[in-house]
Amino acid sequence: MAYGYDPMLDFGTIDLGFDDDGDDRPTWPSPGSANLVIEDKYEPLFTSATWTIRATVNGTVISESTSAPKSHSEAFVKRWARQMIRTQYDRLRQLGVDADSEYVKWGGIPDDLTP
Repeated sequence: MAYGYDPMLDFGTIDLGFDDDGDDRPTWPSPGSANLVIEDKYEPLFTSATWTIRATVNGTVISESTSAPKSHSEAFVKRWARQMIRTQYDRLRQLGVDADSEYVKWGGIPDDLTP
């Protein structure tokens, strides 16, 4: 066995894939690139039906209300939507929802969202 230079052990040419450009911030979707949909869904059962308010972002359910035996009033749906936006504000922004404009659309005051 001969000792000497082995090119297989030359670690100077290994690319570990680290780019040290200082930009290690996460990239989030731009506001408004995702759609928030809030609706009072009718769910038929065998002999009755229930209604549930459901919030989805691009088809993914992010929040649901408890079921009710009749449809919810428009005022209740608006209150529920504003509360959901306030409590999930950061998550909605990370998903690409323009949470500020959605909050105003559901009857909220923009100052309610500032910490």
